Amino acid sequence: MVTKIIEKAINEQIRKEEHSSRIYLSMASWCQVNGFQGAAEWLYAQADEERMHELKFIHYLNDRGGNAHLSDLEKPATKFKALLDVFQQVLKHEEYISTSINEVYAVCIKQNDYSTGNFLQ
Repeated sequence: MVTKIIEKAINEQIRKEEHSSRIYLSMASWCQVNGFQGAAEWLYAQADEERMHELKFIHYLNDRGGNAHLSDLEKPATKFKALLDVFQQVLKHEEYISTSINEVYAVCIKQNDYSTGNFLQ
């Protein structure tokens, strides 16, 4: 059974993972339209990976007695200056998501929820 604090942290991570998928989909679409086919394929794969992360969190939370839910999302950017701009934003976003996962892990440790901490590793 997860605590309400853990449930809230995981639901926030679910939102971030879903938003990550949409960010990468938007980037992939821009790349595809602008002739960067290889980058587009890679970004589509990253979007799928982020969605799989989201689903893992949803299943985990529901299986542990919590209640996963989806939140409103802001619209991702649709225009980029150049391919370099896209990948600079990818790097920045990956650093943000990694930090976010670490923050959820810190909540788990503070709550003595080592099962969820192990899940995050």
